Amino acid sequence: MLGRQPSAQDPTRGLPHHTSSTPHTAAYRSSSIPSSQIPAADSSSKSSQISHTMYLLVQHFFERPQTKTLEGKANMVDGAFQYCMRILRSHMETAIIPDEAVLAEKIKKHLTRREKSLDKAIRFSNLHQKLTGKSSLTNQWASVYFLLALSQQTDRLQGRESRESVLSLGLQRLPTMKTTSKRSDLRTASPSVVPDTTRNGHIHASTSAATHTKGLVPEPSGIAESEWLRDVVYVFQGIDGKYMKYDAPNEKYAIDPEVQVTKPEREILLKLVEMGWLYRQVMEFVDKHKNDTSEGLIRQSFCSALAREMSDYYRLIAILQGQISPSGENTTASPLTLKRLYVWTQDPLKRLRIMGVLVELCADEKGGALLSLIHNYVHHGDPFISQFITNLMTEVSKPFFQTLMRWVYEGELDDPSGEFYITQDSKTPMKDFWELRFSQREEMLPGFLDISLATQIFSLGKSLNFIRLACKDTKFVLSRSQQGMHTEDLFVYGANKALTTHIQFLYRQTNHQALNILVATYKLKEHFNALNRYLLLEQGDLAQYLVDAMGKELCKDARQIYRHDLAAALENGIRLSNARYDNPDVLRRLDARLLEVSAGDAGWDVFCIDYHVKEPIDTILSQKTMRVYQRLSCFLWKLKRVEYALSSTWKARMRLAQNLRETSVYPDLHACLLTWAQMNHVIVQVQYHINFEALASTWADFHPCLDDVNQDIDGILKMHKTYLNTLLRRCMLTLRKKNRKGAALQNVVDSVLSFQVAHERLHRYGTALARQAMDTLQPDMRERSFDLSVIQAVLPDFNVDEEDDDEETLNSIRAQVDECQKKFKESVEDLKEVLLEADGDAFRGLIVRLNFNQFYFTGKGV
Repeated sequence: MLGRQPSAQDPTRGLPHHTSSTPHTAAYRSSSIPSSQIPAADSSSKSSQISHTMYLLVQHFFERPQTKTLEGKANMVDGAFQYCMRILRSHMETAIIPDEAVLAEKIKKHLTRREKSLDKAIRFSNLHQKLTGKSSLTNQWASVYFLLALSQQTDRLQGRESRESVLSLGLQRLPTMKTTSKRSDLRTASPSVVPDTTRNGHIHASTSAATHTKGLVPEPSGIAESEWLRDVVYVFQGIDGKYMKYDAPNEKYAIDPEVQVTKPEREILLKLVEMGWLYRQVMEFVDKHKNDTSEGLIRQSFCSALAREMSDYYRLIAILQGQISPSGENTTASPLTLKRLYVWTQDPLKRLRIMGVLVELCADEKGGALLSLIHNYVHHGDPFISQFITNLMTEVSKPFFQTLMRWVYEGELDDPSGEFYITQDSKTPMKDFWELRFSQREEMLPGFLDISLATQIFSLGKSLNFIRLACKDTKFVLSRSQQGMHTEDLFVYGANKALTTHIQFLYRQTNHQALNILVATYKLKEHFNALNRYLLLEQGDLAQYLVDAMGKELCKDARQIYRHDLAAALENGIRLSNARYDNPDVLRRLDARLLEVSAGDAGWDVFCIDYHVKEPIDTILSQKTMRVYQRLSCFLWKLKRVEYALSSTWKARMRLAQNLRETSVYPDLHACLLTWAQMNHVIVQVQYHINFEALASTWADFHPCLDDVNQDIDGILKMHKTYLNTLLRRCMLTLRKKNRKGAALQNVVDSVLSFQVAHERLHRYGTALARQAMDTLQPDMRERSFDLSVIQAVLPDFNVDEEDDDEETLNSIRAQVDECQKKFKESVEDLKEVLLEADGDAFRGLIVRLNFNQFYFTGKGV
């Protein structure tokens, strides 16, 4: 594959084929007679007609007055005629496609550009049309191209006196010019016909290597050209020659300074030894990495592909050696020259340059990163480079596609060297299987894989592992692996379109199977319903029973509450509510849970309902997801606590305020009742917003997605995450205002609970005053004036005499109440600003209900 190579069996194949000379041409070469004495050509011999016509053409070129002597003119005509005949007998081919119309246009442009006039171009066009109509000239394109080549050669030789210099220059480039010669002399004196090697070893004639040099024949050096050729071939194999050796410190080849070499020879030798330098670089890389298994299969495949390319290079070396010393001939001159060798090695040199660049770039890369570096050169503007890289990528990418094929059909990842763009952590527990067990490495993603396709491949393999490991369904994976035995032709480099279509089909099929197992076998939708009903308190009768049954118990200190008591109350609530008709498997997963207790926490702060999930449902409902549900559940229970505090003691506080109408604390009690009414209004409207505009509407948007057959596990996880984020945003108003700590709604709830403590302290003080007043009344008056039975049952005893100073105690209580009222007003103001800055569609109803009488906010923004 390293270029078109000559055949080793026939080293002379491709050289000019010399036919026997006709009588006329023989006479022309051996004599110097004038053109008037030339005999006519035999019309029966086509070769004789060609020779006769060529002689007349050459003679026409030399009919100039500058040629003074007849003898000199005859010698020039004879030499030029022999030169032209050798050209005609050669097998040289042009480098362009034979297109007569294109050639005619090129000549017209040439005439227009050189003469600066359109007259000659128009004249040529008319002559070309006449020539086209003639049938006597069989190869018109070649004739016109020959004339164009002569004209261009003349243009390049500006400063010459006449066009005879074109042919005379050609005569000067010939090594010998004898009118009579043998076959071997003709071969030596022939123009430099360069063999152009092909992949199968056949040799075709190419353009003359003489065009690669600027001057005429240089002065010969003291070393024969065959010795230089032998040295160059050694250098091609990385071996030091007799006159050229490798300079290791400078990393280059150098010619022995004691050897005398001409400048043209030095230039061409230095150009040739580039192949040897590139060969050393490539082979050093191959020898270093081909047996190193720690760097992965792709690196070894790359070395193998390079070594395969070098095998064709060795074949070229053998052919070149045969050309230097042809078998069966004992000649002093070699059919191979340095110039011919330079032309022969252009294609192999190009391949070696590409390999040298790849070796340098890929020195520290492996796996998918190495494939990406090589793939970047596939879209090169040079078709030769593009095709070479494509062939190389086909070999190098085989290990990658084998790993990919096993991943998409079996879910197995056999990548000990870390070459694939997907990695796995086998120590990850099953509860974190989907999120943490597998991951992607962007740096190892090959450039020929689209990102969307790579994501589908990643999800496809994860789904197969999920079906096999979490769902314990091995039949589907086994059938999929058998299906992969018939699609190996798709997993090759260059079949991206077919591979993409097939991957998408496997992706849909596998995801449908995984979701079908989750929904049909493991009741995924029922678990989502259970979370919505029990953790988010949508099962209203059960939630109300728990509040009524455990309200007093939860008001105690958290360290005085036991989980088994709460679990028993939860079981009783399930039996006494509509929850008893639910799926038994769902009810068994419900449990009462106590969170971590901190100093000063009440039972309401640590109690929540828990829901246990197992494999494979924990893939969707992971620990992270369940923590969000617990956060929402705790907040909703906190709202239930505020509602309980507002409603359970309302009657007792109203009665106490009426009984203390004539005391000094009555204005304080009345102000507290007004603030309490405001708080009750805010909490009721917030609960309405959460229950109907947050929980219900968000669930209505999420629930239908579970029935979408086109969804995959990643899609369900993404939508579920969006669902939870929406709940947090709408329920807890997690949009924070600048320079404010905590969520706005959370601050409102905390301010209500703080006010409850201060209000309770004021009521205890008022209760103590009421008891003192009752002691001074008659028994019949006490029964008609006061009814403290409810107050005594709800509020603990408070003895005014225990305080040092009653006035100081009342002032401290008033200061605490005022602080709590101020805090509540600030939290409501903060809530107002957050609602106005948030999405109006989601919170417009809450704004309207809170501010139905424009008590809290006014203005156009409401």
